[in-house]
Amino acid sequence: MSALKKMIPESLKQGLRPLYNSLKKSMQKCAAAFTPAPNEWKNLKEKMRGNFSSAELYAISQEAFGVLQQEEEIVGVLDYIAEPNPKVIGEIGLKHSGNSFLFTQKCRGAQQYLGLDLKLENTDKLQYVAPDGMKFRFFEGNSYAPETVGQVESFLAGRQFDFLFIDGDHSFHGVKEDFLMYLPMVRPGGLVGFHDIVPDEVARHGVKPEESLCYGGDVYAFWAELKQHFEHREFVKSWDQIGFGIGIITLPKEPLTKSQIDELRQKLVMK
Repeated sequence: MSALKKMIPESLKQGLRPLYNSLKKSMQKCAAAFTPAPNEWKNLKEKMRGNFSSAELYAISQEAFGVLQQEEEIVGVLDYIAEPNPKVIGEIGLKHSGNSFLFTQKCRGAQQYLGLDLKLENTDKLQYVAPDGMKFRFFEGNSYAPETVGQVESFLAGRQFDFLFIDGDHSFHGVKEDFLMYLPMVRPGGLVGFHDIVPDEVARHGVKPEESLCYGGDVYAFWAELKQHFEHREFVKSWDQIGFGIGIITLPKEPLTKSQIDELRQKLVMK
């Protein structure tokens, strides 16, 4: 076999490499599909057939997914977003899929969940324990890269998010692009949530980002500008805390035009 490999021109190897990698990924997915689920997953799946409060779901998510949230904040958010009974849920920045678990378990009437991250974790487990009939689609890569945005838009095929949660790139530019790029994909009157609207140690005390215990980046500054333009709710345990905090805006009942979005882009600048 090694002798045969040496006979293949390097240019041909490089040309076939994308096809090889694609086939390799497909084979890995097929193998995973036939791998028995761990007993831990089975037990959790059976457990989730019961009815749980938002606080109980939070406790389960901490144990099963290691969710990174303030309990008082995320519990309030779950009750708030579940009220309008969202059918299509989107999430940018899944981390360990702890929030994903909370959203899909609290909003059990949802039909479609779509998640994006640079690196996906625990998505197989998330789908295994999800409510029956809920469909999932994941995209791995830069969420606001044009090709990723195009793939998501193509997949939605005219459908729109009822609730979109943004917890990805925490730079001012990154959260701004995530919001503006996906804004047309959220239905009029829909909800858009942002994590880390409270200043962190970097913003408060000048701590280096890599030394911060709870890095929230510039989301707090973006939120301060954004909330001036929309009806909104804030879920914050304490404004004196370091980081965390969740803000949710409600979009207008009328669709935003391209010119309105362009105007918003000009207004959303870091002060």
